[in-house]
Amino acid sequence: MDFDLEKGTAEALLDVGVSVPLKEVRIPWRKEPVKIRLVMRRPLLGNLIKIASTYLDIGVTHKQISEFNKEEQMQFLVSHGAAVSKIVSIAILGGHIYGRLFIKPLAWILRWIVDDVYLYASFNTFVSLLGTKDFGTIIRSLEGLNPMSPMILSQKKEKGS
Repeated sequence: MDFDLEKGTAEALLDVGVSVPLKEVRIPWRKEPVKIRLVMRRPLLGNLIKIASTYLDIGVTHKQISEFNKEEQMQFLVSHGAAVSKIVSIAILGGHIYGRLFIKPLAWILRWIVDDVYLYASFNTFVSLLGTKDFGTIIRSLEGLNPMSPMILSQKKEKGS
């Protein structure tokens, strides 16, 4: 039951998106600053492959990342800040054409404008939502199927000869 709740929550967050605060801009005639935000949504398969490739190049597991203290988080951002900003920019840019043109400029903007706390938190949240648990369930269910054997549910048992 816990797995279903976790999966449903991850699905909902990926559909709605994870918002990343980019910058607060002060406009003279407004009392409150305008907050510019970008939204990371569920990536397409091509973008998911790019994210997975970049994430695996980092060489740190999600469990290790979630257990970092503040000093280790800062060290992680120093060592892998470019990869983190690239993953977040791939998640923000949904399309193939936009991705080819704007991943590197957006990653640069994220590194220089977004606070490190927000960048790290959005990376950690997004990576935690992306998982292959549902694929594992599908693979386990398909392993039991043999295409050469008859389907048990579709055949009636007949008594006698």
